[in-house]
Amino acid sequence: MASTTTMTTATAARTRTPGLDLTGPVPAVLALAGCGVFAASLPPVSDHAWQFYMAERALDGARLYIDVGAADMHPPLFTWLAMAIAAIGRVVHVSGLTLYPVFVLCTVAATLFAWWRLAPRSGWMAAVIVAALLPMAGPYYGQGEHVALVFALPYLAGAARTAQGRPLGRSAALAVALAAGIGLAMKPHFALVWVGVEAWLATRRGMRSLLRAESITIGTVFVLYVVASLLLTPTLFQILPWLLRLYPQFAPVPFSSIILDGWLILLVAGLVAGWTVRRDERWAPLAHVLGITASAMYVALLLQGKGWGYHWYPVSALSLILCGLAIRPYLDRLRMAAPALALLAAFWMHAQADRTTRLLVTDPVMLPQLMDVVERHAAGRSIVAYSHLLQTAFPLVNLTATRWASPYAHLWMLPAMYADAWAGREPVRYRDTGEWAALEQQILDRLWAQFELDRPAIIILHAPLANGFDVRTWLESDERFAASLAATTTLTHIGRYVVVRTD
Repeated sequence: MASTTTMTTATAARTRTPGLDLTGPVPAVLALAGCGVFAASLPPVSDHAWQFYMAERALDGARLYIDVGAADMHPPLFTWLAMAIAAIGRVVHVSGLTLYPVFVLCTVAATLFAWWRLAPRSGWMAAVIVAALLPMAGPYYGQGEHVALVFALPYLAGAARTAQGRPLGRSAALAVALAAGIGLAMKPHFALVWVGVEAWLATRRGMRSLLRAESITIGTVFVLYVVASLLLTPTLFQILPWLLRLYPQFAPVPFSSIILDGWLILLVAGLVAGWTVRRDERWAPLAHVLGITASAMYVALLLQGKGWGYHWYPVSALSLILCGLAIRPYLDRLRMAAPALALLAAFWMHAQADRTTRLLVTDPVMLPQLMDVVERHAAGRSIVAYSHLLQTAFPLVNLTATRWASPYAHLWMLPAMYADAWAGREPVRYRDTGEWAALEQQILDRLWAQFELDRPAIIILHAPLANGFDVRTWLESDERFAASLAATTTLTHIGRYVVVRTD
């Protein structure tokens, strides 16, 4: 009898004090922390460095799309976000560029929390979400595509829940919709996600679902964003006609190569994986919503016509989540599946951070070599790079604390103007005739005005392109630049760049 009582007491004690639940959210939280160690120390990539340089200039009174970002293709939302973070950084005496990875990490943590509250609970899927949102982003961590997915994921989980007849409460609906509206407004193409998800919900719950707080709020955010852009940055809409005509000619990629990109295999795998979940009543709506979103992001990728890696990120991340969803019934039962994925995510994030660092030291960035020259010859002064590549000057300018002597981040529009100029004549003739002559003169005038104002100590010139375009020859077609460049001294050749000194 005594032995039986002892055994019963021991069993009750074990029941009252269970061990660590490795099938719950704990592995995902550990994965978030492990990935965060490396995410918070990611070096700045070119897009972020430029955006935060613009933000700092705008906070000091510069006009967007006029004094800075004069040919920037990005709508102002990301720049406004950077301005808000940079303003906080000024209060706490930390640069906005340093704060930004931490901000993104915090939004991922908030998204993970919202996912756990809104989606069916699965420790495995929570770990999959962390893997998709952090290490899979890699060098694209914090890009507009990454931010859009992070901000929109709770809305997708809420839409799936609504399809099951379990709508969100008003406060939760407004919160996820506001976040999704901001995220999806990063690029106009991303509105396809909202359209696709809401159209699918209307087929499931009737047309009245379009009047839900989530749907109306996201639409309202889009409208307010356009109105705010018109009021605060009207110049963007003045330059938009020629931007939209030239941008397709910048780094064009054959449509067939985008369709046949290797990442398409993962998209197909994800959509097939999502289809296999159709009979699971708890998870099928979420699979539908994620599949619609992945397809919409793929259409957005095609519309952008570049096929760049960060354009593929939302498609690949959503496909990974769909694949994780398909194998969830088998791995949810394995106590160590989620912890193993959490550990893998942390190591993966470390590898991605190392990869991002390596990208800055290789061609075409060449950051350490350019930093050495700038710090020796232009410390505390201005520099300028006449190149069609953004990564020539950023994050070089940020990390050397120099001033940028141009209203343009990079001269992407010039090779676009001359995309066909050398097709049937040699040598290439610059600014002689053609529909872009007036625009070219405007660009030269604005470049010269900033050049005279800042008097850069260092000029970085991009070597002639394989297709014949030579930025130095183009500049020297203007007498002012011809005289100034003739008086420079060549310091060094670094990769595809010629670095000259003006004094």
